[in-house]
Amino acid sequence: MFNKIKLGFLAGILSVSGVLAQYYPQNARIQSLGGTFILEDITDVMRYPSFIKKYSDDIQVTFTSPIIAIKSLGENMQLGIIANRGLMLSSSFANDFYNVSKSRLATYASGVDLTGQYIPHILFGIGMSGFNLGFDVFLEHARATSDVDSVGKEMQSQSAAIYNPGFIASAQFSADKFLINGKIGLGFPSIHGSNKTTTPVDTEIVVGSDKGIFFEAGAELGVPVSGLQLKAGFDLILEYYAFSINDLMVSPDYSTNRFSIYAGVVDDIFEKGTWSAMYNFQIRHHGEDETSPITDERYLLHVFSGGLENSWDSVWIFSSFIARGGFKWNIETPSRSSQTGDLKTSSKSRTTFSAVIPTIGLGVTKGAFELDLNLNLIPGGWDKLITGPGVMTVTAGLKF
Repeated sequence: MFNKIKLGFLAGILSVSGVLAQYYPQNARIQSLGGTFILEDITDVMRYPSFIKKYSDDIQVTFTSPIIAIKSLGENMQLGIIANRGLMLSSSFANDFYNVSKSRLATYASGVDLTGQYIPHILFGIGMSGFNLGFDVFLEHARATSDVDSVGKEMQSQSAAIYNPGFIASAQFSADKFLINGKIGLGFPSIHGSNKTTTPVDTEIVVGSDKGIFFEAGAELGVPVSGLQLKAGFDLILEYYAFSINDLMVSPDYSTNRFSIYAGVVDDIFEKGTWSAMYNFQIRHHGEDETSPITDERYLLHVFSGGLENSWDSVWIFSSFIARGGFKWNIETPSRSSQTGDLKTSSKSRTTFSAVIPTIGLGVTKGAFELDLNLNLIPGGWDKLITGPGVMTVTAGLKF
């Protein structure tokens, strides 16, 4: 699988926020803190379902982004749902699973596209003091059909479908401020398309998946050191798939690999404040296993981020008021190599150092209700002094 790999062409350089969102979903609070996702937040359940117990009886809505709802079923069981979550498989490359699938199915039924299909995930948790298990179960799918009739007799029948059923299971061990999480996930992406004709003779062409698997693994460790909370972890995602027509393999073996490793620190500040800083390194590959040509495309990303928030009690009509600020800075390097016969070529684009991007946000609580805003301070985002800055992300929460 790995000795001859052709890595497909990168669709383009992704933004820092877009790249991070692939791994680490964020709400208005985390975005305002520069994307430092090692902070405790309900979005943790999207990384490790085993966090579900910590956020029982809680609903959080991030507009145009994931909606999370969790309900306790007794002391040691929880049930939840995640709506509007993005696709589990990679969409980082021009020829990822979904784009290649669409091209394979295009002649069978138009409109089969899994992107834009926001099918909810089901969360389930069980555990006792110091140990929790969590599960995220999903079924991504899209299907379309097309029939053509002539004088009441069916002449042609087409159908096409994309599926990706799977799960993520995680376990959590905790004691005081010591925390360790582990997870493993599996998915089974596949496609199926058929073209049946009855004139002049009965014929059928079937396109399908020769193989398809999605694998995810990760671990995170939290350790208290001299009052600080140190956190480190990694995430690994492997995708492997190929396609066939009439049970004959007609495509290369495609592979997409994503690896991320991160480390950071969290600590209290002021009377009711928290600061955090972290580093995240990511590598992304996309490959096609063919004999010639053999190419290699890589995308490397370094992300530095930090954030600070502080809350004040009984401000105006609110139970509390929270001010937040942070920054993010990234360094990215794409590279490419290819081999056709004895001819070998390689290239490496310049390393790009982005501007340091400041982030800012506000939050308020009123009883069980919480509202967070991630503000837009980039040029053009703040038109007038009276109107103030635009809002990039809005998150509302309710504890019940």
